[in-house]
Amino acid sequence: MAREPIPQEGPAAPTRDPQTELANLGTRDIAHLGTSLHEHLVNTYGLLQDFGNQETLCLAGLYHAAYSTDGFSEALFDPKDRTLLADLIGAEAETIVYHYCASDREYAHRLATTGQPCAFRDRFTGTRLTLLQSMACHLWELTLANELEIAIRNQAFRDRNRAELTELFQATEPFLSRAALQRFHWVFC
Repeated sequence: MAREPIPQEGPAAPTRDPQTELANLGTRDIAHLGTSLHEHLVNTYGLLQDFGNQETLCLAGLYHAAYSTDGFSEALFDPKDRTLLADLIGAEAETIVYHYCASDREYAHRLATTGQPCAFRDRFTGTRLTLLQSMACHLWELTLANELEIAIRNQAFRDRNRAELTELFQATEPFLSRAALQRFHWVFC
């Protein structure tokens, strides 16, 4: 059964506009699977908002590739100096971004589909740990939004990844919002 949105304590609002700063980082000029990185990040942010998530997770979605990811090598920030991004989007959102970027996807996806959806390996440090349920919820919701953003505009991606993503999001369903799952099924089924 899908989870309800996670309540959030009220972190201080960023003092600079994160969307303006994203454009200032040159994201409009970075290619990302048939579009610009900027468009992908803004659309992922929008999906997370549409799912009813708190602004902290939405901001993490806006910067979810900030330190590069296991599937996208271009970094906007150095993960060794995490304060720059934390100052821009808040410490809680930055922590989500770090974990998303640091995630060894093959490891996480393989273990999630075998009943261990909180297993995590940091690809930067090699550290293995079990995520708190709240962080696992954030990461799986962000993962679904990321994959869905690509699938919405790319039929070949949908066709190529339908079975694998369906299996993954069925395995992580308790960590996902109803709205995210509904949108996934609408796009993929």
